[in-house]
Amino acid sequence: MAGRNYSSHKFSQVLRKDGTLDVDKLARECSRDVFEDKRHRRVDDMKKKAIGTSRDYDEFRNFVHCAEDMLEPVSSREMEELKRGRTGWAHTAAARAT
Repeated sequence: MAGRNYSSHKFSQVLRKDGTLDVDKLARECSRDVFEDKRHRRVDDMKKKAIGTSRDYDEFRNFVHCAEDMLEPVSSREMEELKRGRTGWAHTAAARAT
């Protein structure tokens, strides 16, 4: 099995030319990598769930896109509010504007 090449550009860019560690850059890279890992796991979990519940490829793809964008399901309460009309801050702001 091939080992990881830690001398690659990605890992060496946190070192400054004088050999010191750029802590801010390292923190940004770690944060980005953690976000990407969470995204990968979220999408992978959704694919595993959607493969058994989707009726067709388009529905499967839509589930995966929602996981990529971190969209949450709409609750039944929110659906009822949508059916009833405008409520909440958007309605209040629109009423003040007239």
